[in-house]
Formats: sequence, C-alpha cells, structure tokens
Amino acid sequence: MAVRLPEEHLVENLASSIFFEVRAILRNRPLLVVFFTWCFLSTASGCRLWNLRQEEKNASQYPQLANPLYVPACDREFAMDQVSDEVDDYFQIRREQRIALMDNVLMEGWIETQPKIGASVFEPWRRDAATLEERRLGTLQTIRRWAKVRVIPDGQGYLIDVKVYKELEDRHPPDHSVVTSGLPRHDLAMDSLQDSTANFQDANSKLRWFSIGRDIELEQKMLRNIQQRLQKG
Repeated sequence: MAVRLPEEHLVENLASSIFFEVRAILRNRPLLVVFFTWCFLSTASGCRLWNLRQEEKNASQYPQLANPLYVPACDREFAMDQVSDEVDDYFQIRREQRIALMDNVLMEGWIETQPKIGASVFEPWRRDAATLEERRLGTLQTIRRWAKVRVIPDGQGYLIDVKVYKELEDRHPPDHSVVTSGLPRHDLAMDSLQDSTANFQDANSKLRWFSIGRDIELEQKMLRNIQQRLQKG
C-alpha cells in the first residue's frame, strides 16, 4: 500500500480550499458568473472568427471551380456517401435519391435539404455561412439557406452540381401601411423558384420568404471539399 507524502496532503488540501472559496464567491455574486461566462464565450468566439477569417483568406487563393464539377469515376455508393456526408455538415437532409442502375443506364442521384436559418456572428461553430460578410448579414437580417445537390453520371465520371439558395424573410408590413407584402420579383434571383421543390412555405405559418439569389461562396466551399473527399478515396 502506497504511503502518501505530507506534501501531497498539503497540495490536495490547498486545491480543495481554493475550489470551495471560488465556489462560495461565485454563488454569492451571480453577476460575476455571468461576466466570466461572457468572457469565456467571447474568447472562444473571437478565436473561431479569427479562424474563419483565415479560411476566407485562404479560399480566395483557390481557383474558381466549375459548377457542375467533373470528378473521375469511382464507386457510385462511395460517391453518394461522400456527397451526402459533406452536405450533412451544413444542412439537415430532407430527401435523398441514390444513384441507381435502371435498364443498364445510371440514373442521377440528388440530395435536397431542409431550409436552415443562417448563422450569425454569435454562432461561430456553425458552418453554413462561408464568409464573415455572410455571417454579419445573417446577424442583421433573418436569412435562411437550403441546398440541392445533383450527382450526374457522365461517361467515365460524375458531374457534381451544387446549388445553395438564399431566402430573406418577407416581414408583414405595419398595420395601416400602404406597402404590400409579397411583391412579385422579376430579377434573376427567381431562378430557385423554377424548381417545384423550392416552395417550403407553410400554410399554417405566418412566415414567408423570397429568394435573394444563391450563395456562391458556400457552393465553392462544398465543391472543394467534395473534390478532396473523392480524390482521397
């Protein structure tokens, strides 16, 4: 049986007394707890935002990838798994159709996601905002994103088509306002509405959304990661 030295007892007693003293101080001063919590979260957020700034700077050095992106042939189940896993890092998958062989013809696979409210500067752990500018925009306005990814067999490989759509909340105007909501739009931002699956409006909800275009930066980020995943395989 090991014999504990007096120095070990001294260190243990000192650590225990410090712990109880700190706990007593924090228990009697709840504002101090809030302050330390705020400091911790601010430090963590600042570190993450710094990393995001570095990632954004590095991303600007990459060449623009074609969209759809051609990738060499590989096992179709492996390709779909990698694409699905990448999409799942940003969104919750709503529907998925795997690549299938029908009458000796490969049919394309696709993935469609649920809409997701955009990340803010106070949520540095979220990855759906590819740049700090997008994160600031998501802080000041209610923006959501959703994605549709197609994996199209093409000869000796696949075409990976990634589209991430951005939508802005259509707020109801104030009472007695002469401005109407839900005004029709005739610009190129309506391309997402050409797909019948783009309408996520809930008949029982008062929230309405209109398209403000696509998130090209996030599309490029996802394409780069998918390309790297398939090359490693």
